[in-house]
Parts: sequence; C-alpha cells; structure tokens
Amino acid sequence: MSANKKIYQKLIAGAFFFKSAHFYPQISLKSQISDGRLTTYTLNQSINGREGNFDYLVSGTYESRGGMFDADGDRVNPDPAQVSRMDTDTKDALIKLGYNLTNEKRLEATLQHFDDQMDSDYAANASSLNRGDSDDAPAALKGLQLSTQPYSKRNSVDLVYKDLDFYGNNLQLQSYYREREARFYPYPNDPFKNNTLFVNQSTSTAKVFGFKLNLDTDINEAFKVSYGFDYDVDKGEQKGRLFDRQEYANSGGTTFVPEGSEYDYGPAVDTTTFGLYLQSSYELTQDLVLNAGFRHERAAMDISDYTPLAEIWFLPILAPGTNPTDLQGDVRKYDANLFNVGVVYKLNSSNEVFANYAQGFEVPDASRILRNAVNESSPLVGISDAVVGTDVSNANLDAIKTDSFELGWRGQFESLFVSASAFYNESDKTISFNADHNVDLLDQKRKIYGIEGALEFYLSDYWSIGGSYAFTEGRSYYKDAGKWLDLQAADVSPEKFTTFVAYGQEDMNVRLQSTSFADYDKGKSYSKSKNTVTGYDIDGYTTVDLLASFNMPVGTVKAGITNLLNEDYETVYSQWANSTYNGLSAHKAEGRAYSLSYRVEY
Repeated sequence: MSANKKIYQKLIAGAFFFKSAHFYPQISLKSQISDGRLTTYTLNQSINGREGNFDYLVSGTYESRGGMFDADGDRVNPDPAQVSRMDTDTKDALIKLGYNLTNEKRLEATLQHFDDQMDSDYAANASSLNRGDSDDAPAALKGLQLSTQPYSKRNSVDLVYKDLDFYGNNLQLQSYYREREARFYPYPNDPFKNNTLFVNQSTSTAKVFGFKLNLDTDINEAFKVSYGFDYDVDKGEQKGRLFDRQEYANSGGTTFVPEGSEYDYGPAVDTTTFGLYLQSSYELTQDLVLNAGFRHERAAMDISDYTPLAEIWFLPILAPGTNPTDLQGDVRKYDANLFNVGVVYKLNSSNEVFANYAQGFEVPDASRILRNAVNESSPLVGISDAVVGTDVSNANLDAIKTDSFELGWRGQFESLFVSASAFYNESDKTISFNADHNVDLLDQKRKIYGIEGALEFYLSDYWSIGGSYAFTEGRSYYKDAGKWLDLQAADVSPEKFTTFVAYGQEDMNVRLQSTSFADYDKGKSYSKSKNTVTGYDIDGYTTVDLLASFNMPVGTVKAGITNLLNEDYETVYSQWANSTYNGLSAHKAEGRAYSLSYRVEY
C-alpha cells in the first residue's frame, strides 16, 4: 500500500471520529498600561463529542506570563515563599474519556499534565528584608542569574467505574494517582536580622495514590443513605540546596551560584489514611430534613531518618569539622471517630433555617514542624542556649481535632435572595508561625467565630445589586502568658465587604464589583523566651473591578479591568508575611490591568 493511500485512510478515519465533535478555540490577552506591553496571553483549544457509547473531552492550554506591576508601574518582586507565576510559561493538557458499558454501567478516565516553568531576568529585592511596617515594598531587580529557576509540575490519572443498579445501590469506585513537584525561588535567610547567612532553595515532591468506594441507596422516599470507604497514601519529601553567600551579596541579590550538594529540608514523610463513613438524610416531614453521619478514620505517618537543617547550616560555622547528628524517624499512628448532624427546616416556600455540627480531623505537617529540630545530643545544644534538642518520638505531632457549629437562614423572595449564618470552631491545638520561619504545634486551645451574610436584589429584569459581609475573629490561650491572644491574619481574615451592580441581557452582561478589607489590629504573638506579646497590624484596602461579556454574531467576547481605580496596596497575606518572613515575601499587589478574551464554538 502506498504512503499516500495510508495517509488518506488516516484522514478519513479522523474525520469519522470527529464528525460529532464540538470545537472551542479561545484566546485571552492581558496587559497593564503602566508597562505599555502585553503581559499575558493564553491560547486554549477544547474538543468534545460523542460517538455511540463513547464520549470524550480534550483540552489544551498554553499561557505565557510576563511581569506584574504595582499601581506605580514598578515591577513586583517574585515571592520566595511561594511558587511565583510571573515570567512563566504554562502548558496544561487534559483528556477525559467515557464509555457506557450498559445503560447503568459506565467507565471514565481523566488524565492531566500541568507544567509551569519560570524564565525570568528579575530577582527579589533583598532590601525588603527587615523593612518596617511603614516602608513600601521595593521593586524587583533586573539582572537575575539563576540556572535553577522555579517550576511547578503536576500529573494525574483518575479512573472511575459507575453502576446505577449495583444490588439496589448507586455505586461509584474511583482510583487515582497524582504526582507533583515544585521548585521555589531562593530565599536569603537572615536569622540575626543583620546579615544574610544562608541563601537556600528548596524543591518539594509528592506522590499520591488511593481509591474510594461510595454507595448511595434509597431506603424509601424519605430516607437516603451514602456509605463507603477511602484509602490514600501520600509520599512527600523536600530537598534544599545552598548558594554562595558572597556571590549573592556582591551582586546585590541577583546572582545565585550553587554550592555543595542537596540536603534534607525536613524529613521525608509517608502518610497513609483509611476511612469508613456513613452519611444519611431523613425527610421527617415535608418541611423538616435531618442529616447525620459518622466517619471512622485511621492514619499513620512514617517519618524517615534525616539530617537536621540547623546542623547542615550552622555546624560548619560554629563547630567546623563536626559531623552532624542525624535524627531518627518514627511512626505515628492516629485514629478518630467523627460525627456530624444537621437540620434544615422550611419556614415557608421562601424561607428556611439550618443548623449543623461537624467534627474535623487533621494530621499535622510533620516535615514542616520538624524542619528546624535538632537531636538532643547535637553539638549545637551546647553551643547555644537558644537551641533545645528534641527526639522525634517525643515531638508534639498530635492530630488536630476540631468541633464546628453553624446556624443560618436563607430566604428567596420575588426579587430578593438573602442568606445569613453564624459559626463557631474550637480545637485544643494551635499552629504557630514565627519570624524564624519555624512552625510549632502548641497544646493550647483555639477558637474561631464569626458571621457571614449575602444578598442579591433584582431592580428589574436587567438590573441587580448585591453584596456580602464576613466577620471573623479568633483567639488562642497561651498558658505561659496566662491570657487569650487574638489570632493573626494568617488564621482569620479581617472584615470583608463585597458589593456589585450588574446589568444583563440575553447577549450582554456587565458587572461592576468591589472588595474591601477593613483594618485589623488585633493579631498577636507571644514569645516565651522573652515573655513579650507582639502585635501585628493589617491596613485595609478596597479594589474595584469592571467585567463584561458580549455574545457576538460568531463567538463570545469577554473584557475586564481589574483594580479599576489603580489602588496602591499590599494584600492581607503580604502584610502578614512582612512581619512573619522578615519582609522579603511581602510585595505590592497588581495595579490596574486589562483583559480581553474571544471564544468560538463550532
């Protein structure tokens, strides 16, 4: 058979396969007027269709991002504590396949590949280290020399089998495998707040696999039950590498020359979780529904042996020639019985009230908590009184169990939708962040409480207005201080207001919206060694966005202006990070930005 004939046959087969396919190409553009150039563009192509019992969705996205600029037009610093997305190219591919074995039985498979790579000429400005609360975050520095630039990768496979009539049950069996890897931006560590001693870059990897079996059944018209089990294994580790401190200092923070080999950035941890659950819904009357459930969960953390980070960094300086003392790992096992109960009562056709109680269970991040631990026999213990030795088997790695309560009301009237709720959460553990980048799990009570509300009012067939309000507070009891201290902004959000006005017709939608955070000056931390309480203030801010979409004769156009008023501010996280991470992770938010996209279906 000739080569041309083979190609022709393949084209015919491809045309038959896609004869019922729908194509959705889309292009999106984003720019900031301060830069005067296109900062981001996105290309996406989606294809879906059905051929007999077989259906499919294929989607591919390529996105290229440039820098981000603040309200003054200055380039924003990359954030070393996060995986920055500035100056990155992203490839994201998704395939979903489905096959109906019978009218009741179905197979589904989902595969995804995500790859985000940075290629930047700009470095984080180290002059932001230890800056005061009143100082502005500096702009990024041009001239970055870094061969190991940050990236983020993810791959996943999900397989699902469904049977709508499995011995009277609706069955769903899911299995999955996911792997992820992320390299962070190098971080200059300044433990004594007067001179950068270590410039460290870390790479985090994880592999997760598991499966879940769920069965739904109707006992009768009023009583429904869901039950099953799930099993999950998460294997994670993080490695670090140092850079030449003198090269970094001489270049003003732009040149990174690797030195030495990789080392443990905390222990590798394998976490296995198994859970059995039962969830039920019982319609007591036409207006009253009761929901209740139970879950039994078991978890085990296998913590590997590792070389303490503090010894890798400090022994060559404080005790040259001294060999590090490894920390022996441990296996921690957990189990818990968790309950939930809720009730929904319809006051009438337009109003209903609800109340819920639920218990939560969380295994701590052992690798992060143990990152700065040292062995009890470590030479560092004798060199400095500030260093306290520990043993992994005695470290506080207790699970965090939370009790949550919620009470609320929802109303749907002719032209008005409104909802309001109050909540209260409590636990006997507190996770604490400090300026030395340490994370501690403390045996102290914590409570978080607040209210939330939202409403939308239709002025006419085309116009509507609305908004939302959220208020959250929290406190933790410090035994050594003998008092309750308010939680920081990392744990509770300042008061938040949103408002909007919208206009919508069949071929056009326009929305003007605002988001406001109030000042927050209640956050506190306590230092046991210094017996001092430190306050952390957050300055409030308001941003306004304008969004619109238009159905054209062919395709749909969407346009937007974010930060319409070009507000000059730092986000809540950035302001908190300025106090916690010595300033380098704190940076200005994005100024006014314009976006435009066009999507076609054929």
